Amino acid sequence: MKKIVKAIATVAGVATVAWAMRDRFFAIASPKEPEPPKFRVVPMSPSKEGDDLTEIRGVGPVYAARLKDAGFTTIASLAAADPGRVAEVAGVPIEKAEDWGAQATTVHA
Repeated sequence: MKKIVKAIATVAGVATVAWAMRDRFFAIASPKEPEPPKFRVVPMSPSKEGDDLTEIRGVGPVYAARLKDAGFTTIASLAAADPGRVAEVAGVPIEKAEDWGAQATTVHA
């Protein structure tokens, strides 16, 4: 009886190792997937009114209107602006204005 239990445990152990290593065994035999296509990103062009500042997370229509009234009509101008000035104009804490500036820098880049 002990020999049967030992044989079953050995078979179960080998099966467990084979199951855990199945990706390595079959990855060699299966063909590689083709690379996904690369998409070209078209840069945004500012319109006559400027960029849509609501693309920045946390800037809604009200904040966008306040910023545009103060002369920040493009995302690039928001990225280059002093966070203290942006906070003063929009009526938000400076931390939020710094976050908007960081987001505008990554969107504009």
